[in-house]
Amino acid sequence: TVISCSTSGESRSIEPEPDHTGRMLVDLPADTARATAHASTDMDYWDLSCELDLMAGQTRLELLPVQIDGPVCWWHRAVGMTIPDSNRGRGITVGLIDIGFLTRQPVAEKLTDLGHALEPDGQVERDGIHGGACLALIGDEHPQAACDGMAPGADLYFVSAADPQDPRLASPVAVAAAIDKLIEAECDIVSISLGDADTEQPLLREAVRDAFAAGTLCLFAGGNESGAPKYPACYADI
Repeated sequence: TVISCSTSGESRSIEPEPDHTGRMLVDLPADTARATAHASTDMDYWDLSCELDLMAGQTRLELLPVQIDGPVCWWHRAVGMTIPDSNRGRGITVGLIDIGFLTRQPVAEKLTDLGHALEPDGQVERDGIHGGACLALIGDEHPQAACDGMAPGADLYFVSAADPQDPRLASPVAVAAAIDKLIEAECDIVSISLGDADTEQPLLREAVRDAFAAGTLCLFAGGNESGAPKYPACYADI
């Protein structure tokens, strides 16, 4: 964790050391006007940044560790979920589109894998850390996993949108075909944590409109950075 402090004369960074409980005490310069905390993860994305609320004249911060295991964790509390409920999401069908997932993760046992969007009879490459993380955030269930997902009771479907020419990447054509597959599976929600900042994707826009007409809601990620959302999330009707 790095604390960036802005004073009347300069900016400086402080890297506090946590104690054995994970608690950190941070002494700030006397004339600190604002402070921002940046917590890095062990991946090169999904870091956390937030501006800290300071009282006038405050010179010390106490940062407490967040709960990252158990049925209810910090991300549940951030959206008002304080009581574990393994039935949350029951009766809802969620489809996820990504490259692949990890077959060894607990959520894979209750997942319906619909295969590859462009090659229905081919073998899906199932080693996607990103897709696995997205599935876990939705459907994990404690104690089989470290914590509950946001909807552990939901029925989960997965379609790989890997580009046949480069299986490490998703192609817009494959994503559109994957959406069609999940419409056929009568999913209530389709989650797609993919996008491109600069390229318009009318094919995906049309696929999302077809999904909406069929009663399926598509949720696209806006991007990992702050600012305007990426395509296709930035379309007004998505």
